[in-house]
Amino acid sequence: MNFIIKTIVSWVISYVLIFGASVLIPQIQLGGFIPFAIFLIILLLINKILNPILQLFGFPLTVLTLGLFSVVINFFCLWLAIQSSSGAIAINADGIGWLICMFVISGLLSLANNVQFSSNE
Repeated sequence: MNFIIKTIVSWVISYVLIFGASVLIPQIQLGGFIPFAIFLIILLLINKILNPILQLFGFPLTVLTLGLFSVVINFFCLWLAIQSSSGAIAINADGIGWLICMFVISGLLSLANNVQFSSNE
C-alpha cells in the first residue's frame, strides 16, 4: 500500500513540477491532463523495465565516462517516453535549447521520483 501512495504522490509532484516548467519555459508545452498521465505511466514502465537493462549493458561506458553515459541513457528513456506518448509533451526548441529543456524535465522528474517519506514505525 505504501508503494501505491508513493507512486501517486510522485506522479502528482511530477505533474506540478513539469506544469510549472511549461509555464516558465515557453518551449515546453503540455497536451493535457490525460495525455500527461499516460506519459507518466509510460515513463514509469520504461524506467522500471528498460532503464536497468540499458544501465547494465552500458556499465562499461558509464565507468569510462565517469558516470556521464548514465545521463545519455536517462535522456534516451525520457525521449522514448515522449515519443511513445504523442501529444503529452512537446518541446519546440532546436540545438542547445532542446538539450536545456530535456535537462530541466529530467531533473524535475528525478526530483519527483526521489521524494523520501518519513515513517514513524
